[in-house]
Amino acid sequence: LPRPRGAAAWSASVAVTSVGELLTGEGFIASGAQEGLALGFVGMGLAWAFPGYTMYGFVGYSVYTSVSADSIEHYGPPNNAPGIADEDPPHGSMDVSLSLSELSFRISDPDGDLMDYTVTTDPNIGSGSGNNKGDGTYTVPISGLEPSTTYQWTVEVTDGIDTKIKQFNFQTEAIAPIISNPSPEDGEKHVPLSLSELSFHLKDNQGDLMDYTVETVPYIGSGSGSGVGEGTYSVPVSGLDYSVEYIWYVNATDGEHQTNKVFSFQTEHAMIFNPFDEGWQYRKEIIVDHTKVDGDLENFPVLISTTDVDLRDKAQDDGDDILFMDGPGVANRLYHEIEYFDGSSGELVAWANAPSLSSNSDTSFYMYYGNTLSGNQEYPEEVWDSNFVFVHHLHDSSAASCDDSTSYNNDISSEVGNPVYQQTGKVAYCVDFDGNDALKFSDANSLDLTGAMTLEGWAYMTAWQGSSWSSARIVCKGLAYALYWGRFAKASCICIYSSPDRSCNTGSDSVGPGAWYYCAGTYDKTLGSANGVAYLNGAAKNTFDATTDIITNSNEGAIAVYPLNLNSDFFFYGKIDECRISNIARSSAWISTSYNSMNDPSSFLSVGPEESGL
Repeated sequence: LPRPRGAAAWSASVAVTSVGELLTGEGFIASGAQEGLALGFVGMGLAWAFPGYTMYGFVGYSVYTSVSADSIEHYGPPNNAPGIADEDPPHGSMDVSLSLSELSFRISDPDGDLMDYTVTTDPNIGSGSGNNKGDGTYTVPISGLEPSTTYQWTVEVTDGIDTKIKQFNFQTEAIAPIISNPSPEDGEKHVPLSLSELSFHLKDNQGDLMDYTVETVPYIGSGSGSGVGEGTYSVPVSGLDYSVEYIWYVNATDGEHQTNKVFSFQTEHAMIFNPFDEGWQYRKEIIVDHTKVDGDLENFPVLISTTDVDLRDKAQDDGDDILFMDGPGVANRLYHEIEYFDGSSGELVAWANAPSLSSNSDTSFYMYYGNTLSGNQEYPEEVWDSNFVFVHHLHDSSAASCDDSTSYNNDISSEVGNPVYQQTGKVAYCVDFDGNDALKFSDANSLDLTGAMTLEGWAYMTAWQGSSWSSARIVCKGLAYALYWGRFAKASCICIYSSPDRSCNTGSDSVGPGAWYYCAGTYDKTLGSANGVAYLNGAAKNTFDATTDIITNSNEGAIAVYPLNLNSDFFFYGKIDECRISNIARSSAWISTSYNSMNDPSSFLSVGPEESGL
């Protein structure tokens, strides 16, 4: 019979309950053992009774219904996943007290669904779980923490439809003395011979006084101290030599616990010398064709791309002994970076900084090799002048190893989707993007360009995608500046955002799938009119006017997408290589010469016959 109930509750060992909302169509089906509550219920019910068993069924309407069950299947509009936040200790915490007795975190669900959670730790210091929980902060007891140990803890929460997993970590405090902040930094290269001291920081979390000793190999100095407190300590050194790796050992004790640290650094290479006098056995002259240089240039990164059997047979397998000098005999070292070297074939892809290139006469320099005792001779960060703030060859095997070649260290921070690395590029390897992939880099002061800039990149599109107005990004910095292909004109474009407007320039030549294009754009506010230029394959195609500074903001940047809007209209579908950003407007001669150097390296320069110093 119809019956109203202010509240109706039920408990069953086996049941099926179907609940749906009249307005939204959202609902769920609960099955198995369950408990339920309906407020403001109106409906009909039937009951059947047998010896030892009671069965009951009902149908009707209620103002509110809640069910907890073994299994709940939701249906209707898309579900919002639960969230995990406010972890304690905060992710990445250091020097966490060994007395920590619990982990805490907050879970929430935008739909108001009840949630289940589990917590695990590695190494195991405790775990926990909870069922049918609402929004709130929950804790898990832990014990048995060890000093100087990194613990990872994982929180998994589900609302029955979506599951969210978050991992956190923290490091416990040390009991033994802590040795940190070595100077020079561990692994530092090109340390000047003028270095006069080694320094480090000592700390004891319990406030104990400490004793320390320092030793060096090869010997350049040593030192010790007794009964010292927290602070920075130094040891004098002298007699450093060129191209030597020095190792220094720091030992510290508080009388009961001891810490040992090993650091290393490599001194600078000599800049003026005769390589034949220093162990190199072979050299080849490299001649740059002046007809490929469109103006006199300084500190220009020249691409050397060659496959040479002499390098295969006589250079070190990793190319560490490859060296570039500005002349024969006693000469000046040229800074260089090796992007790729295959010792089994002799294939070399390297960049050498030419102090000057002439458009009137050929420029020559020398490549030396064949020194079995040589250490690595590269100076990557010096190849690119200080106006380069971002240089990515995109030859690496993962996002984690995509490092900026400049001294600004604007490395790739993360990836979107699944970019395919180490694909055949315009210059050695590149990254292939399938229209849903991208690489991101973090905001940095060096990328906040205001009055001038240059953007460069090689692009090979596989296919257009998105709408008819899509703009496939090559490289961009959030809502500040971008280099892209605009489908509306199928052309190379540069766009800058200057509050409150944006100024874009579209090159006049069409671009499309199936070919490599060198795209570049420059902007120089001081020029007044025509201060923005779009280039395609080294040639200027169009200009535009922008009268205000470029917007600076905290937006992250990206290769192959607009990082603030991940939709198909902004993803690049194809390969991208050699992305660069400069904080000045490069000249048209620089842009065209860059194109000539990378487009056909074999015509840009020639490599002469082998000369021997034996």
